[in-house]
Formats: sequence, C-alpha cells, structure tokens
Amino acid sequence: MNELTLEWVETSNGINQRRSQVVGDRQPSKNFGTIRIGRDPEQCDIVVNHQTVSRLHAEIYFHQQQQSFYLRNQSQSNPATVDGQSLARGEVPLRLGSNISLGQLSLAVVNVALEAVPLQRTVVVSGGSPQPQPAVNQPPVAPNHRYHHHQNPNQQWQQQQVAVKSPPPPPPPPAIPTPIAQGESYGLQCHRCGKVSDYSALDCRHCGTSLAGAISVLVRPGSR
Repeated sequence: MNELTLEWVETSNGINQRRSQVVGDRQPSKNFGTIRIGRDPEQCDIVVNHQTVSRLHAEIYFHQQQQSFYLRNQSQSNPATVDGQSLARGEVPLRLGSNISLGQLSLAVVNVALEAVPLQRTVVVSGGSPQPQPAVNQPPVAPNHRYHHHQNPNQQWQQQQVAVKSPPPPPPPPAIPTPIAQGESYGLQCHRCGKVSDYSALDCRHCGTSLAGAISVLVRPGSR
C-alpha cells in the first residue's frame, strides 16, 4: 500500500495536542478513492477541530500514473494552500515536507512511503532482423579410419570419414509485438458508469464522478 502521513497541532481547552493521520491509497473512505479533510464528520474521513477550517475543506488521493499523492481543494470561499500556493482551482502533488494550510490550521507531510513499481522489459523485433538461434550441441566427429589392403602393397591408404548428422535447428521464436498497437491509447475508467475519459479530465465526462483513483485502461480506436 502507498501511504502518506500527516501531522498537525490542535488546541483543546487551551492545551495543544499533536495529532497524526496515515493516508493510504487503498483504505476505506466516505468518498471512493479519496480521503477528505474538514470539520464535518458526515463528509470527512479526517475530522479536525479548528474554527477556520471549512466543513469540507480538501481531499487527498493517489494518482496511479504519476505515482504520487495529490491534494485537491474543496472549499471555494476558503481555499487550501500548499507550500504557499493557493488552490482555489486545481490540485497539486504532495511530497515529503509539504505544508498544507486549511484556514489557519497547518498540516505537515512527515512521511511518504511508496510501493516499488517493477519495470517491465519490452523487446521489439523487426521483421527483417535475423532471429537468434540457441546453441546446438554437436557430437564429436569420429576420427578417420584407415584401412590397409595387405594383399596389394602398392595400394594406397583408403580413408573413410564418418560424419555424424546434427539435429535440425529449432524454428525461430515468433516476434514479440509492441505493447500498444497503432492508434491505441490509455484512459481513466469511471468506477460509477464504466465509461472512459482521457487523462486531462478531472471528472468523468459522462456522469461527472471524480476520476481520483480511477483505473487506467487501454482504449482502442473507436471504442471511447
């Protein structure tokens, strides 16, 4: 699981209390694929007790293609700020050390733990390239056997070479196709309506659902 840890200080009855919360990309939430922050326990997964924080202030989600956590603003009248950048619109990636301001409450990103993504090796073989052949073990050739005709001393030596036939080489392996055919691309599939939008869309173009946490699918020409 990919995880991000937030820390902040809340004041209760004049006493400062340090709080922390781990955000995971696969943890259950009130809004699928995102972790929402604010004062309202009915809408938010992380509830903070601060009068300058909106009821629903911001949300955090994990972007699979970018392999990074992002913060998206949810309060137009009281926009969140990340490292001094106001987010009245749009979203911004979160990194270790990022500082999030919700009203006058400051939250710090103190840890980011990402799963290692294995690299897939892609081999492309052109049609005219010779295929590599595996080595074939050849049995040794028997030495020449010489036969002498004792009844005729003038007869020359006779030589006979015995050749050992090797098995025929195996057929060449088939060419490995390229990962994506011409005209194909990737898009984000909405978990609600099942339709696909391109990466530039923040919300589903068909039903308006947030594409945060949507899975990436291969789109063939004419199937979008």
